Amino acid sequence: MEENTLVFIVMLIIIVVVISIVQGLGQNQSTKDEHELFKKQFESEYGSPSLEICNTWRPSTKDTILVFSNSEKIVINECVHAFSDIIDFSVNEEKSYKSSTSTGSIIGRGIVGGVLLGGVGALAGATTAKKNTIEKVDGYTIRITMRGFDKPDIKIHTMFEDYMENVTSVLKKIIDYNETKSDINN
Repeated sequence: MEENTLVFIVMLIIIVVVISIVQGLGQNQSTKDEHELFKKQFESEYGSPSLEICNTWRPSTKDTILVFSNSEKIVINECVHAFSDIIDFSVNEEKSYKSSTSTGSIIGRGIVGGVLLGGVGALAGATTAKKNTIEKVDGYTIRITMRGFDKPDIKIHTMFEDYMENVTSVLKKIIDYNETKSDINN
């Protein structure tokens, strides 16, 4: 009886895993189709994008940036913006900190303090124990300052450093292009 129950449980687990994989593949295809439809919507009006930046390994329309250099347009957060509307940008790192204190350090310093100055010295020695703080970047927020009052800034959130670097490189080039174009017109 126990052997039959074990076989049943193993078979049930295998079936659940197979169903999950099949559903995941279907969702990936649906996401890819949605992404391609999103791109085609803008390609029909602005031509082929000169650059496409995706935030994750699973492209979504919200996280995709399309650059159409020939028509001087950029798609950010599913909205089209003219290059000339981008004034400036900044990047903020979202950090977290984790502190830990070595137990050996607490005990050792407490003993030394206790031997030298008694109970108060033990407490003082323990509180001076060596602390390690680890800094971790959890994500980035790119804030783009826009020319118009209707939407004065755009925020892009990402956990990926390479995505942030790619977006900021494009924004630098667009701002440089705008400045060069302004200098020529003046």
